[in-house]
Amino acid sequence: MLCHRKAVDVAVLQARLMLEDDAFTLLMEGRKRISPGIAQRLSDLIGRSTSFWLERDRRYCIDAERMQGEVERWIATIPVADMVKFGWIAKPQSRHSRAATCLQYFGVRTVEEWEDVWGKDGSGGAAFRTSPTYRANAGAVSAWLRLGERCAEAVPFVPWSPERLKAALPALRQLTRLHAPERFMPRLLSLCQEAGVTVCVARAPTGCRASGATRFLPNGRVLVMLSFRYLSDDHFWFTFFHEVGHLLLHAGQDFIEGEGTPESEMEAQANEFSANVLIPPEFHSRFRVAARSYDDAIRCARDIGVSPGVLVGQLQHREILPKERMNRLKRRFSWEA
Repeated sequence: MLCHRKAVDVAVLQARLMLEDDAFTLLMEGRKRISPGIAQRLSDLIGRSTSFWLERDRRYCIDAERMQGEVERWIATIPVADMVKFGWIAKPQSRHSRAATCLQYFGVRTVEEWEDVWGKDGSGGAAFRTSPTYRANAGAVSAWLRLGERCAEAVPFVPWSPERLKAALPALRQLTRLHAPERFMPRLLSLCQEAGVTVCVARAPTGCRASGATRFLPNGRVLVMLSFRYLSDDHFWFTFFHEVGHLLLHAGQDFIEGEGTPESEMEAQANEFSANVLIPPEFHSRFRVAARSYDDAIRCARDIGVSPGVLVGQLQHREILPKERMNRLKRRFSWEA
């Protein structure tokens, strides 16, 4: 709070102001008002009039109150409770530390800096295909995306290789046949990491309806984020390969998908890519047979090399199978498990 071109030794300043250590520290940090007595002593020691120092204090308090209001409005958009619940941050011990904890999580010092990095919609990049839903929940979206950045920073850097990722597609596709995430996730993470892609699976906090995102980060890292939003194997694998499609078809551009995402040509291309990786075109002629019974669906899925749930999801998406049929073939997951 206190600064002036005329240099004054701090110890001398404290002595001349006749303040105890705690009071002097609060004054220097801007947490103690300048009283008329302190203003007079500042005038004698540093210069300027008493009214100058009192006016300086008044303006500082107005600015501090305005900035505090901005911080409070910003922190209200951040899903602090979920971030604590999911283990992304430690529980803040006070109102003041709540803002400091969240700013530290985002790697910024002020709300203005956060807006410079993440933008008004919280997407962190103009290339994101976002709906009004995302723009209305900028804090939640940015918190989820920031977790992906932190995940990417925590693993060894491997240069991005579209060729290695494309070569890994058959092995990644085979993982759909494994039942439990604890079995398929380590292999999925490893195969993608070898191609220079960090995969981060994280629950979307309240206000963030994202199911997946791809990002080409400024530090050269490539990130795929998945929220496991619907906790079923058909949706998870379709979303994963959709994001892979963006990486291979639209390299260098960032995307975020979820409820309310506007359709676009690139989104349609990523959808087609995912569907054809999961069920290659040479098997499309078997769709009608697979839709006849549970046994036919299981047999067809085994021949194709995917889980029955993935096949059922594709049959339902193509309206070959009603949405309410064969859903018990889909594998269901839970965060608690």
